[in-house]
Amino acid sequence: MMRRLAAWSRLRQRDAMTREALLDRVRQDRAAALAQAWFGLALGAMMALGAALYGRRHGFGPGATLALSAGGSVLLAALTRLMTPKPDYAGGRLEARATVAGALVAIAFLATFGTALVYAFSEPSLWRRGELLAALVFVAFLMVMNWGVALGSAPIVVIDADGFHDRRATRGAIPWSELEPIDIRWVRNHAYYRLRPRDLSRLTWPARLNVLVGFPGFALNGVGLDHGEGDMLLAIHAYRPDLVATL
Repeated sequence: MMRRLAAWSRLRQRDAMTREALLDRVRQDRAAALAQAWFGLALGAMMALGAALYGRRHGFGPGATLALSAGGSVLLAALTRLMTPKPDYAGGRLEARATVAGALVAIAFLATFGTALVYAFSEPSLWRRGELLAALVFVAFLMVMNWGVALGSAPIVVIDADGFHDRRATRGAIPWSELEPIDIRWVRNHAYYRLRPRDLSRLTWPARLNVLVGFPGFALNGVGLDHGEGDMLLAIHAYRPDLVATL
C-alpha cells in the first residue's frame, strides 16, 4: 500500500504543471484578454458616441440616456480590464481587494440600471413594461450579489491554506479537497478559468445560476481587483498544483 501511495504521489508531481509553464500560459491568456478588452473599449466608445450624437440632435429621452449610460459602462469595464495587474504573486496568502476602478465600474452599472428603470417606466405598453421590470429585478439581484461586494473594503478573493474564497461566488472558503481540477470554458469566444466545488451548495445562489447557461461552477475574475486571474492561478498552484495540471 505504501509503495502504491508513493508511486501515485510521484505521478501526481510529474503531471503537475510547473510554475514556469503556468506563467507562460497565463501570459498567453492575458494577451488574448487584453485584445478583447481593446475591442470592448472601441465598442463602448461607439455606443456612447452614437447615443450622445443622437441625443444632441433629437434630445436625450430615456432610450438615448440608457444607450449612453450602457456605452459608458462598457467603456469603463474595458478600461478596468486593461488595468488588470500583471502576475506578480510571490507566495503566501493572497487577498484581492477592489481597486478604485473596480468600484467605479460597480457604480457605473448601478447608474445603467437606474436609467434602464426609467426607460422601463416610460414604456407605454403595460405588458412590455412588466417584462422589462421583471428582467430588471433579476438583474438587480445579480448586481447586488456580484458588484455590491466591490464597494466594501474587505478582501473579495482570499486564497490560503484553508482553500479558495470568492465573496461573489462562494459561501465561505472551499477546502482544496472539495475542488475539482480547474478547466477552461469558452463563452461567447472568451475563455474563462472555471472552478467547481464537489458540493454545489457551497456556491452562492447567483453562482449556481451559471448552470442555466451551461457553466456549472464559477470563473476566476480579477477585473477591478488588485490581483488578476494570473495571480490567483499562481496562488492556487502554490497550494494545490494538481488543480491546474490540465490547463
